[in-house]
Amino acid sequence: MLLGFDNMSRPCLYLIPSRQNTNPSPRQIQQLVFSLERAVDMMPRGVETLALLVDFKNSSNSKNPSAGTGRQVLHILQTHYPERLGKALVINVPTFVWLFFKLIMPFIDPNTREKLKFNEDLREYVPPEQLYEFFGGDCVFEYEHETFWPAYLALAKEKRDMHFAKWKALGGGIGQSEWEIKSEEEAKASESSGNEQANGDIIEVVKENTTAVNKEMGETTPVDS
Repeated sequence: MLLGFDNMSRPCLYLIPSRQNTNPSPRQIQQLVFSLERAVDMMPRGVETLALLVDFKNSSNSKNPSAGTGRQVLHILQTHYPERLGKALVINVPTFVWLFFKLIMPFIDPNTREKLKFNEDLREYVPPEQLYEFFGGDCVFEYEHETFWPAYLALAKEKRDMHFAKWKALGGGIGQSEWEIKSEEEAKASESSGNEQANGDIIEVVKENTTAVNKEMGETTPVDS
């Protein structure tokens, strides 16, 4: 599920293996890729990475991905989403999961390894009001699929359409700056808040856009994984 932002304004993507209720299949990997794309949609201007939070509490061997699936996911992340991971926060790691990580560690890029944090206080990385309650935060919500899902997809589509239109306006070439592509989103957020500032400190711009995105996402409940 996608919920809130960390201290660096990165969208937080939560994975909870104990809630897995489907059999192993390529659809699980497709769902992860879908969630990664939606996290990119929700990134404020000036932010190009996400925070991944994983809680293995109450998980079991039958609920956790196999080593083969883990390697496939790593291949997708490192090949198609390089440098999109800002931080990976993993908590309640049982012994058999440690063995799993030992199996896949040789396949993890050294730069990615540095972003992995195990069994740390997540409130040091994510504001308590943004952190999901089951991960030690103060953010309480109840997922209702019929209410959330259509609104979630509509919000993601609105942002994608806005970014695509700006990309085309800039010439539609490969390598266009996300800073420029998301300029329309900044203008919309400034207009809705009555803020006429066109230029300013980049940190203030990120804060303003994070507030605007939080407000939009706060009107719904986040997607459950």
